[in-house]
Amino acid sequence: MDDMSWNFASYFPNPEGTGPLAQRHGVDLGRQGLWAMDFASGRWLGVDVIGRDRDAYRAEDILRFFRKLFSTYGLPRIGIILEKGAWKSKVIVGGQVPVEIDEEIGEAKAQEALLLSIEHEFGIQVRHCRNAKGKGHIETGFGYLQRTATTFIDSPTYGTWRGEFSRDAKLITAVQTGAKHPKEVGIPPMAEMSKLMENVAVYLNGEEKEGRNQADIPDLRWKAALEAKPPAPLPQAKIHVFFPVKTRATIRGGHVRVPSNGDSFSFAAPSVFAQIGSGRPVMVCFDPTEPSLRATILNYESSTELGKAGDFLCHAEHVEDAPGFLLKGANSDDNPGRRRAYNRSFSSYFVAFGVFGKKAVRAHEHRDGRGNVALVEHGEPALPLPGLARHGSDSEGSALIARARSRRPKTREEEDLEIARIERMEAEALARGDLDAF
Repeated sequence: MDDMSWNFASYFPNPEGTGPLAQRHGVDLGRQGLWAMDFASGRWLGVDVIGRDRDAYRAEDILRFFRKLFSTYGLPRIGIILEKGAWKSKVIVGGQVPVEIDEEIGEAKAQEALLLSIEHEFGIQVRHCRNAKGKGHIETGFGYLQRTATTFIDSPTYGTWRGEFSRDAKLITAVQTGAKHPKEVGIPPMAEMSKLMENVAVYLNGEEKEGRNQADIPDLRWKAALEAKPPAPLPQAKIHVFFPVKTRATIRGGHVRVPSNGDSFSFAAPSVFAQIGSGRPVMVCFDPTEPSLRATILNYESSTELGKAGDFLCHAEHVEDAPGFLLKGANSDDNPGRRRAYNRSFSSYFVAFGVFGKKAVRAHEHRDGRGNVALVEHGEPALPLPGLARHGSDSEGSALIARARSRRPKTREEEDLEIARIERMEAEALARGDLDAF
């Protein structure tokens, strides 16, 4: 698995972005994608295109990519190869279990062990390589993928090196400065670009390889391997491994309070916490962009009452803070709540490529950083993703999943501001010709 900056630009909604394009048109450009390839067959498995301000991805995006990929295909038989940097952050490799001390001899019985890591929890190998040679074939595959994409995609491109496409570079610069909307110069939305990426990957997965390690048609080798030995499914009981926040907290008054990115979240499980008792440390795992999914509470210290460190204790519901007053305006740039929401907001477009293009799994997700989530998923993963409810199926029997969650009801002032913003965006879209007037 690795990240790649796609040579073709696409745009995603970012109404609270700080750049000139977001300030004027409510969108931003993005090109970062997280990719996965099967080493044995050379088959492209999937991509998660990330839309964030400053066109970057985070460790939490990698965790969500793992969750989507493993929920679709199951767990790897041997392991995964990753680079370092964000791919080796503590959020991914795991935290620490306290050292157990033998009271009789006063020495440690065991060394510190990794907790909540993919390697520890699922029993698969995780190797972090130092350079491109250690990444298997994915690094060299990126070059062929980019070259092949030029025959499928007709839109402004960044190119591989500076000055390669001067005309396209000028168009992209005009968009980045806000002088033009991306649609005016032929740049597609990110959802459409993810579909184009899928077309390129499906074509390469059906093309015969003649390499020393990877030969034959990737889709055929992949299909034969799955039929011979299906991979183990992702255990839903351990889905908390992919939550971006895993931290220690102390039970106080029937709840735990956890700081995250300048904000604070409270979770309560009154009956269980009453039995455990106040003052007991626990491990709390949750997603700050969607706390309504609940937090997973694990034992932090080994004991005769609660068992080993890392053992599951309960799920805790998110508890909203009491209303308060803020003297600064709701739309002020200095508003800390707005800054925190802005830092957490993102869009992602995940595609798990189907064999010969059939039965692909797609998940388009937008989180505004306030706990509001819009997610539409097409396809039938090996196991359902957590918190999703199925509402129907298309002609091929694949599920259409739609969800909208909210941390709390909006106030009248927030509703008025949201309506005004939507009306302004619609008026601008009508003026550009993006929408048809009825």
